[in-house]
Amino acid sequence: MAATLARGGANPFTGVPALPRTYTRDVLSVMSMCGMYDAAGQWAYEVGIPAKSSVSGAILAAIPDAIGVGVYSPGLDRHSSSVRGVAVCRELSDRFGLHVFADPSESRLGRIVRPGRREESTEMYPFGDGWLPDGIGEAP
Repeated sequence: MAATLARGGANPFTGVPALPRTYTRDVLSVMSMCGMYDAAGQWAYEVGIPAKSSVSGAILAAIPDAIGVGVYSPGLDRHSSSVRGVAVCRELSDRFGLHVFADPSESRLGRIVRPGRREESTEMYPFGDGWLPDGIGEAP
């Protein structure tokens, strides 16, 4: 579902719309404002990725036209979010500059190119359904 939200409501494998873009916008807006329960403000400030946590230990996060992330690990913090899931999302945001409110120059991912637009960059390699710069996924 995170990948579908990141793709504007389209199935990431088929490209077929699963929900209208306006609904996707609304869902991501609500995720940004209250998806992390009482820690939503702190999450927006520190992590900056629209996300929804669950008392099951799951966290779903999505950045439009960029990335969808799903993490799961039981063990909740005082805000009913996965301790390890929060740590993983925080690490991803910090390491790759994924904070949606930050200046684009702070991103370590570079420009993510949607499938079908590969000719826009020669320094990208395929990674799942999107494109990431060389070196992503290598040990720091």
